[in-house]
Order: sequence, then C-alpha cells, then structure tokens
Amino acid sequence: MTAPDRPCPDFDADFRAHFRDLLVWRRDVRRFRTDPLPDGLLERLLDLACLAPSVGLS
Repeated sequence: MTAPDRPCPDFDADFRAHFRDLLVWRRDVRRFRTDPLPDGLLERLLDLACLAPSVGLS
C-alpha cells in the first residue's frame, strides 16, 4: 500500500538489475572501518531505517 500523496515507484528493468547486483554484493561484515561518519549521515540512515516495514506493519 502506498500513501495517497506518493505515486507508486517504477521498478523498471534497470532498477531491478541494480537491486539484484546489490543483493549479490551484500555480505557479512566482520571488519569495520574506524574513520568517522560525515555529519548527519547516521541520522539520515536511521530515518531511512524507520521507513522499513516491521512485523505486522506496526
């Protein structure tokens, strides 16, 4: 279900190919970088994570 004021995204062939590449590329990270994140990046990532559905969309 999409919000009434937001159009449904277009998952065209190019998007699907890039998404597939991302899923193939992903991996378990065991070594982490130690350099600091740019200002505001963590907050933007948390905002995006809050958009992900949860169990029962609650």
